[in-house]
Amino acid sequence: MATSMCVNELPDELLSEVFARLPSTERLSSRVPLLNLESNNLTCLPAALTSLTQLEELTLGDNVGLDLALATSVASTFSSLKHLDIGWIRCGVLPDWVLHVSTLTSLNIQGNNLTALPNLQRLHKLQYLDLSWNWFNVFPQKALMTAKALRTLSISDNEPLEFSENLSQWRKQIGMLSQEWIDRRPDDAACASEQAGNP
Repeated sequence: MATSMCVNELPDELLSEVFARLPSTERLSSRVPLLNLESNNLTCLPAALTSLTQLEELTLGDNVGLDLALATSVASTFSSLKHLDIGWIRCGVLPDWVLHVSTLTSLNIQGNNLTALPNLQRLHKLQYLDLSWNWFNVFPQKALMTAKALRTLSISDNEPLEFSENLSQWRKQIGMLSQEWIDRRPDDAACASEQAGNP
Protein backbone atom coordinates (compact mmCIF):
# COMPACT_ATOMS: atom_id res chain seq x y z
CA MET A 1 0.00 0.00 0.00
CA ALA A 2 1.31 3.46 -0.89
CA THR A 3 2.25 5.83 1.91
CA SER A 4 2.16 9.62 1.73
CA MET A 5 4.25 11.62 4.15
CA CYS A 6 3.72 15.19 5.30
CA VAL A 7 6.26 16.52 7.79
CA ASN A 8 5.86 20.21 8.56
CA GLU A 9 7.39 22.73 10.94
CA LEU A 10 9.46 20.34 13.02
CA PRO A 11 12.71 21.25 14.78
CA ASP A 12 15.81 19.79 13.09
CA GLU A 13 16.38 17.23 15.84
CA LEU A 14 12.80 15.89 15.59
CA LEU A 15 12.93 15.78 11.81
CA SER A 16 16.13 13.74 11.97
CA GLU A 17 14.42 11.37 14.39
CA VAL A 18 11.46 10.97 12.04
CA PHE A 19 13.74 9.88 9.21
CA ALA A 20 15.73 7.63 11.55
CA ARG A 21 12.54 5.77 12.47
CA LEU A 22 11.38 5.27 8.89
CA PRO A 23 11.27 1.73 7.50
CA SER A 24 14.32 0.52 5.62
CA THR A 25 14.84 2.41 2.37
CA GLU A 26 14.35 -0.81 0.44
CA ARG A 27 10.79 -1.16 1.80
CA LEU A 28 10.11 2.56 1.82
CA SER A 29 11.12 3.20 -1.80
CA SER A 30 8.06 1.50 -3.26
CA ARG A 31 5.58 2.92 -0.74
CA VAL A 32 5.98 6.71 -0.74
CA PRO A 33 4.58 8.57 -3.78
CA LEU A 34 4.24 11.90 -1.93
CA LEU A 35 6.62 13.63 0.48
CA ASN A 36 5.95 17.07 1.98
CA LEU A 37 8.81 18.66 3.94
CA GLU A 38 7.54 22.21 3.62
CA SER A 39 8.37 24.80 6.33
CA ASN A 40 10.87 22.81 8.35
CA ASN A 41 13.86 25.18 8.34
CA LEU A 42 15.87 22.50 6.57
CA THR A 43 19.46 23.39 5.70
CA CYS A 44 20.27 20.31 3.61
CA LEU A 45 18.35 17.56 1.87
CA PRO A 46 17.72 14.34 3.87
CA ALA A 47 20.04 11.53 2.76
CA ALA A 48 17.10 9.11 2.45
CA LEU A 49 15.50 11.30 -0.21
CA THR A 50 17.39 9.77 -3.12
CA SER A 51 16.18 6.29 -2.10
CA LEU A 52 12.54 7.15 -2.74
CA THR A 53 12.45 5.82 -6.28
CA GLN A 54 8.64 5.83 -6.55
CA LEU A 55 8.24 9.45 -5.45
CA GLU A 56 5.71 11.31 -7.61
CA GLU A 57 5.31 14.55 -5.65
CA LEU A 58 7.98 16.31 -3.59
CA THR A 59 7.41 19.54 -1.65
CA LEU A 60 10.43 21.31 -0.18
CA GLY A 61 9.08 24.85 -0.25
CA ASP A 62 9.47 27.51 2.41
CA ASN A 63 12.77 26.19 3.74
CA VAL A 64 14.72 29.41 3.29
CA GLY A 65 18.42 28.77 2.76
CA LEU A 66 18.01 25.06 2.03
CA ASP A 67 21.02 23.68 0.15
CA LEU A 68 19.50 21.96 -2.88
CA ALA A 69 22.81 20.57 -4.10
CA LEU A 70 22.63 17.05 -5.46
CA ALA A 71 24.63 15.25 -8.11
CA THR A 72 23.06 15.58 -11.57
CA SER A 73 22.99 11.79 -11.80
CA VAL A 74 20.39 11.69 -9.01
CA ALA A 75 17.78 12.78 -11.57
CA SER A 76 17.57 9.18 -12.77
CA THR A 77 16.51 8.19 -9.24
CA PHE A 78 13.45 10.41 -9.52
CA SER A 79 12.13 8.54 -12.54
CA SER A 80 8.53 8.84 -11.30
CA LEU A 81 8.62 12.43 -10.04
CA LYS A 82 5.91 14.60 -11.63
CA HIS A 83 5.41 17.50 -9.21
CA LEU A 84 8.26 19.41 -7.58
CA ASP A 85 7.84 22.43 -5.29
CA ILE A 86 11.02 24.26 -4.31
CA GLY A 87 9.40 27.67 -3.89
CA TRP A 88 10.56 30.26 -1.35
CA ILE A 89 13.97 28.74 -0.70
CA ARG A 90 15.85 31.81 -2.01
CA CYS A 91 18.35 29.59 -3.80
CA GLY A 92 19.27 32.22 -6.42
CA VAL A 93 20.08 29.59 -9.08
CA LEU A 94 18.01 26.62 -10.25
CA PRO A 95 19.82 23.38 -9.30
CA ASP A 96 21.15 21.48 -12.30
CA TRP A 97 19.63 18.15 -11.23
CA VAL A 98 16.13 19.64 -11.43
CA LEU A 99 16.69 20.32 -15.13
CA HIS A 100 17.35 16.61 -15.70
CA VAL A 101 14.14 15.23 -14.14
CA SER A 102 12.44 14.63 -17.47
CA THR A 103 9.25 13.25 -15.91
CA LEU A 104 8.26 16.59 -14.33
CA THR A 105 4.87 17.98 -15.33
CA SER A 106 4.69 20.68 -12.63
CA LEU A 107 7.50 22.86 -11.24
CA ASN A 108 7.13 25.60 -8.63
CA ILE A 109 10.22 27.81 -8.27
CA GLN A 110 8.58 30.99 -7.04
CA GLY A 111 10.31 33.26 -4.54
CA ASN A 112 13.88 32.14 -5.31
CA ASN A 113 15.56 35.43 -6.28
CA LEU A 114 16.07 34.11 -9.81
CA THR A 115 17.23 36.58 -12.44
CA ALA A 116 17.71 34.11 -15.29
CA LEU A 117 16.22 30.82 -16.38
CA PRO A 118 18.33 28.01 -17.86
CA ASN A 119 17.26 26.00 -20.89
CA LEU A 120 14.38 23.64 -20.11
CA GLN A 121 14.85 21.33 -23.09
CA ARG A 122 15.00 18.16 -20.96
CA LEU A 123 11.70 19.00 -19.24
CA HIS A 124 9.69 18.02 -22.29
CA LYS A 125 6.63 16.99 -20.23
CA LEU A 126 6.42 20.20 -18.20
CA GLN A 127 2.90 21.65 -18.29
CA TYR A 128 2.86 24.00 -15.28
CA LEU A 129 5.63 26.43 -14.31
CA ASP A 130 5.52 29.02 -11.53
CA LEU A 131 8.17 31.75 -11.84
CA SER A 132 6.36 34.32 -9.70
CA TRP A 133 8.01 36.46 -7.02
CA ASN A 134 11.49 36.28 -8.53
CA TRP A 135 13.77 39.00 -9.92
CA PHE A 136 13.22 38.56 -13.66
CA ASN A 137 13.17 41.93 -15.44
CA VAL A 138 12.98 40.43 -18.93
CA PHE A 139 10.59 37.65 -19.88
CA PRO A 140 12.76 34.46 -20.23
CA GLN A 141 11.42 33.64 -23.66
CA LYS A 142 14.58 31.99 -25.01
CA ALA A 143 14.81 29.56 -22.09
CA LEU A 144 11.18 28.55 -22.56
CA MET A 145 11.38 28.01 -26.30
CA THR A 146 11.72 24.24 -25.97
CA ALA A 147 8.93 23.88 -23.38
CA LYS A 148 6.55 22.46 -25.96
CA ALA A 149 4.14 20.93 -23.42
CA LEU A 150 3.81 24.10 -21.28
CA ARG A 151 0.20 25.12 -20.72
CA THR A 152 0.20 27.27 -17.59
CA LEU A 153 2.84 29.85 -16.71
CA SER A 154 2.78 32.17 -13.70
CA ILE A 155 5.25 35.05 -13.83
CA SER A 156 3.56 37.62 -11.63
CA ASP A 157 5.40 39.94 -9.25
CA ASN A 158 8.57 40.20 -11.34
CA GLU A 159 8.35 43.92 -11.92
CA PRO A 160 9.33 45.77 -13.92
CA LEU A 161 9.06 42.88 -16.39
CA GLU A 162 9.67 43.52 -20.08
CA PHE A 163 7.95 41.45 -22.74
CA SER A 164 9.39 41.09 -26.23
CA GLU A 165 7.37 42.19 -29.23
CA ASN A 166 7.14 38.65 -30.58
CA LEU A 167 5.62 37.17 -27.41
CA SER A 168 2.41 36.26 -29.25
CA GLN A 169 4.39 34.41 -31.90
CA TRP A 170 6.24 32.45 -29.22
CA ARG A 171 3.00 31.42 -27.59
CA LYS A 172 1.72 30.11 -30.89
CA GLN A 173 4.93 28.19 -31.47
CA ILE A 174 4.69 26.25 -28.22
CA GLY A 175 0.92 25.88 -28.49
CA MET A 176 0.01 27.55 -25.22
CA LEU A 177 -3.72 27.90 -24.69
CA SER A 178 -4.59 31.56 -24.19
CA GLN A 179 -7.22 30.83 -21.56
CA GLU A 180 -4.60 29.10 -19.43
CA TRP A 181 -2.05 31.90 -19.66
CA ILE A 182 -2.12 33.44 -16.20
CA ASP A 183 -0.67 36.29 -14.19
CA ARG A 184 0.24 38.67 -16.99
CA ARG A 185 1.12 42.26 -16.30
CA PRO A 186 -2.19 44.05 -15.62
CA ASP A 187 -1.26 46.87 -17.99
CA ASP A 188 -0.20 44.63 -20.85
CA ALA A 189 -2.94 45.45 -23.31
CA ALA A 190 -1.73 43.04 -25.96
CA CYS A 191 -1.84 40.04 -23.66
CA ALA A 192 -5.17 41.12 -22.22
CA SER A 193 -6.58 41.31 -25.72
CA GLU A 194 -5.38 37.82 -26.51
CA GLN A 195 -6.79 36.52 -23.23
CA ALA A 196 -10.18 37.76 -24.32
CA GLY A 197 -9.75 36.04 -27.67
CA ASN A 198 -9.51 39.23 -29.71
CA PRO A 199 -7.31 39.32 -32.79
